[in-house]
Amino acid sequence: MNAHATFGILETVVPAKGGKAGEHVFGVRESAGPFQREVWIETIVRSAGMLMVLGALAPWLLSLEGTMHSKVMFSLLAVATGLFLFAFATRGFRRELEVNFAEQMIRLRSLNSYGRSRISKDFHLVEVQSMFVRRPSTPGELAALHLRVRGVPTSLCALRGETPEIEGLHRRLCQDLRRLTENARAEVYREKASARGRRVARVHPTEA
Repeated sequence: MNAHATFGILETVVPAKGGKAGEHVFGVRESAGPFQREVWIETIVRSAGMLMVLGALAPWLLSLEGTMHSKVMFSLLAVATGLFLFAFATRGFRRELEVNFAEQMIRLRSLNSYGRSRISKDFHLVEVQSMFVRRPSTPGELAALHLRVRGVPTSLCALRGETPEIEGLHRRLCQDLRRLTENARAEVYREKASARGRRVARVHPTEA
């Protein structure tokens, strides 16, 4: 279970264990409220898929005329179409962003109406070249946080929301990533200094 705090269109996702986990994992997802159209589309397409699967039994239950081959082909086509629609509907239309600073990973997920994720894109933080806010071109539209990832030709939309909250999230992530980079550089410097100290100690051993 995760705890949620809603701010405008975005929800912060706090790890259930809290403590140190909360210090190293930061997650934000789009709340369901502003995306009711997507929820309705998912519900309609999912229901249509289930009806198609059930409709595969129609030639047998209703004793419709036709050859055995035509009935079997109709049933197989109905089942295949229904499963495709169901899988498409439940892939998710809302977005979730999770940054794991301990693992140095960033994850982009798609959430369905049940809050479950079936599609996830994972990247190492060093692969993220930049992040920027794409502001709406017309009033009433949503801003979006985009990531440019090494090896991906186009930018990836991580989250959508009101412009102030997307800009605030962008500032926080930039600050956290900058702090992480500075800590990593400091750690490398300490390791190099320690290695130089060990080399000096071997070249000039302390005399008894």
